[in-house]
Amino acid sequence: MMNFQALSPYTGDNPEFSKQLVLALLSELDLFLQTVKERMNEDDFLNFRRANHSISPSLQMLEMRELIDAIDAYKSAYINSPASIAEKAVRIKELVQLSVLEAKSWINS
Repeated sequence: MMNFQALSPYTGDNPEFSKQLVLALLSELDLFLQTVKERMNEDDFLNFRRANHSISPSLQMLEMRELIDAIDAYKSAYINSPASIAEKAVRIKELVQLSVLEAKSWINS
């Protein structure tokens, strides 16, 4: 899911700096997951978009295509198919939780 080698241009292949970036991403992912859980229940699309906007550069940096696609699918569903929003939200939560586990595993390796 995450491409940790994609950090090289940003870290100069410095493993400690790479770990610091991933730790920062973990904090962002935790906040994003909290927002997803809260906002999906409240149907608060504006705050979801704000949370997505803040995490988007990190997702791009680590080439987290599957999560990016899931977020895009949620945004599209919100506009075009509101009945499928809950399903899309569940997928985002799953992917964020998997990403957190993957990042923690990579940091501890």
